[in-house]
Amino acid sequence: MASEEVIIFEAQTYVNNNKTIKETASDLHISKRTLQLHIKKLETINKKLYVQVKEKQKRNETIGRVKGGQNGKRSATISKEKAEELANYLLRHETTYQDASSRFDIPKSTIYEATHSDNISSELRSMLDTLAEAHNHDLTVADYKNKMEKK
Repeated sequence: MASEEVIIFEAQTYVNNNKTIKETASDLHISKRTLQLHIKKLETINKKLYVQVKEKQKRNETIGRVKGGQNGKRSATISKEKAEELANYLLRHETTYQDASSRFDIPKSTIYEATHSDNISSELRSMLDTLAEAHNHDLTVADYKNKMEKK
């Protein structure tokens, strides 16, 4: 069980630094949950410091809301050049995303996202869509195009 001095120290560390609860807990080498429990105990130990902690938590929460959709968004993990390389590989070998995933050791969802983003031209995307349709019909791209022309 943490002493009152430890709890006060942890709370002051949180209030006096520009960090989140999670970051502060990490700096203090304790879990986020432990810090939250200590803050809860702080209410009976030092009411004034407890109020400061709660105010900071509200500010942090507001900042999180202002950032809005930025929180949790992933940045592009594959460069434009790599996306084009993947798209060209898929087309050249008429392979599936699963096969490319094994070949490049990249999750197939990542390959799909990279090859269907703004990283590649709409022409390449269109060719990939045709390839996918051909695969859905168990045909080569040439056979699929011939079949579509006959319709």
